[in-house]
Amino acid sequence: MCCPLFEYHAEGKQVETLYFMNLPSYEYLYRTGCVYMSGNIVSMAFNLASGTGSDYAETGRDAVRLLSDVAGYGDAAAVILTVAIVLLLILKIRWGRDPENQFKVEFYPPEGIDPLDAGYIIDGFIDEDDMIALIFHMAAKGYLDIREFPGSEGQREYSFRALEFPENESEGMKTFYRLFFDIPEGMTEIKDDEGQNISATLEEGGKRVEAGKRKLRKIVKRSFRGKKSFFSISSRGATFAGTMIFLAALLAIALLKEWGRSNTDTLSIFGSGYASQLQVVVAWFLEFMLPCMMVTCIPSLAALIRRIRYKNSGGKILGSVFIALIYIAASIWLIYIMCFGPNGFGNGGVTTLLIALIILAPFVIGSMRSRTRWNSSVNYRFSQFREFAENADTGKLKEIMDEDPSYFFLVLPYAYQFGITKKWARNFQDIDIDPPEWFISDMNYSSGNQFDVVTMSSMLNNLEAGFRKTMESDRTKQAK
Repeated sequence: MCCPLFEYHAEGKQVETLYFMNLPSYEYLYRTGCVYMSGNIVSMAFNLASGTGSDYAETGRDAVRLLSDVAGYGDAAAVILTVAIVLLLILKIRWGRDPENQFKVEFYPPEGIDPLDAGYIIDGFIDEDDMIALIFHMAAKGYLDIREFPGSEGQREYSFRALEFPENESEGMKTFYRLFFDIPEGMTEIKDDEGQNISATLEEGGKRVEAGKRKLRKIVKRSFRGKKSFFSISSRGATFAGTMIFLAALLAIALLKEWGRSNTDTLSIFGSGYASQLQVVVAWFLEFMLPCMMVTCIPSLAALIRRIRYKNSGGKILGSVFIALIYIAASIWLIYIMCFGPNGFGNGGVTTLLIALIILAPFVIGSMRSRTRWNSSVNYRFSQFREFAENADTGKLKEIMDEDPSYFFLVLPYAYQFGITKKWARNFQDIDIDPPEWFISDMNYSSGNQFDVVTMSSMLNNLEAGFRKTMESDRTKQAK
C-alpha cells in the first residue's frame, strides 16, 4: 500500500506529492531526505515529535537522494548479513572440527617429535622459543654441551660445543645444527682443522640461525605433507569458502548502499554538505577497499588465535597484534561508513548484524581449518603431556625419576615451549637431581650450590634473553 508522506507547495501551488511503498518506522527519518522538483533539491528536516517538517529548496541541483533505509534497502542488507553469518556457522560445524581423540595421560612428549617439529604441530609456526628449546633438547640428547661463564661486565654468557652430529634426527634439527655451528651443507664433521670440537658463542650461533631462519622453517614445514599435513584438504576448502562469503557479504551491502542512493548527490563523509567528485571516488574506494583489507588480515588473525590457544608465548602473540589492530581499525571505519555516515543505512538491525559478522568472522574462519587425523592425534598427546607437566604430582615424578634420572631435562625444553618453565622446575624442588653432564658453569649461584633446578630454569630464561637480543640485533642490521 502506498502512503503519502508530505506535499510541497511553491507559491501556493502544489508541485508534487511524495509516496513511499511500505514506509518503515519514522525513527529512521532523522536524516536529510531529498525529492526531485524541476531541477531543484528539496530537503526536509523532520520533526519526529509531531511528524511534520520544514521545507526549503536549494537551486542548481537535479539529482534525487532517497534514504537507503526508507527505500527498503536496509531490509535487504540485513538479509545478506544474516545469510552470511548462517553460512559461516554451517561451514564451521560441518568441516571445522578436529577429529576426536581418546583420552590418555602422557608422561613423555610424543616419540620422535623434537621441539622444532612440536612447535609446527602445535600452532603451525616456528619461532625463537622453539629454537631455544631445541638447543636444550639437543644438549639433553648428547649432541652438544653448554658452558656458562661470567662476561666482562659480570653478566652471564654462554658458549656451545658440538659433540655429535644428529645424523638420525629430523631434517629440521640437522639444518639448525649446521646453521648454529657453521657446518657446510652435506657435511657431518664436528672437528676443526686442529682436531678440536667446533664451538660457537651465543652471538655467533644466533646470527647464523637468524640468517637461515626462513630456510629452516621451509624445511620443517616440508616434513609435514600428506597424512602429516597440518590441515585437512576439506577444511582448507571450507576456509576459502568462508573467506569468500565474508568478503562477498561486505561488498554486497556496499553495492546495495550505493544502489539505494543511485542517481543522487552524495553527502560528504568528511564534513557537512555535499561531496565533491574526489570525495565520491574516495568514499567508493573505502567501501570496497576496507573489506578487502579485512579479508587479508584473516590468516594472521587465525594464526594469532591458534597461538593464544595452544601456547603461552608472548613472542608468538605480539607478532600478529599489529595485524589485529589493522583489522579493528578497518572494521570501525567500515561500520561508520555503512551505518552511521550521512549516506549510511541508518538501520539498527543492519548495524547489529554487521558488527556481529565482523566479530565472528576471524574466530569462525580462523578456527575452520581442521587438523588431519595424524596432526590432531599428536597435538592432543602434546596437550595431555602439557597438562601432566603443569600439574604433576610429586609422588608420580619421583616414581618416574627413579626409572629415568634424565626425565627432568628431557621434559624441560617442552615445558619452556609451553611457557611453564618455572612451574616445571618448582615441581622438583623436593626431588634430588644430579646436574647434567652437558652443563658446565663457572658461575656462583645465590643458593651457594653450583646447581639446582630453579636456577637451571633461570639460566634458560637468561639464555632466551641473550638469544633473542642477538637475533633482533641481526634483524635490525639486515633491515638497514
